[in-house]
Amino acid sequence: MIFEGLTGFKEENGMVFPGLSLTARDNENNVIINYDDLFLDYSESGLSVTDFHSRVSASFILNMSELKNPLHCELTIWDKKSDAKITAKADLLAE
Repeated sequence: MIFEGLTGFKEENGMVFPGLSLTARDNENNVIINYDDLFLDYSESGLSVTDFHSRVSASFILNMSELKNPLHCELTIWDKKSDAKITAKADLLAE
């Protein structure tokens, strides 16, 4: 999943402080992926506003033969300095 042009996050000295969670469950509700915060490293240092506005992404590789279709994915990007957030959900099918 790729997000471009995200705005509305609180800026401090040219930096934003985002969090990014990613969860994926198969059709039998088995948790396949569960990351509470993939941006944990940016909690104190922040991320350049320019880089953040340019592109935010999360990617993963799975062995789909072990999963029960569809794979239900939910990704949330939130601002650690305000109430701003965006959530995206998608169902993926393996063929």
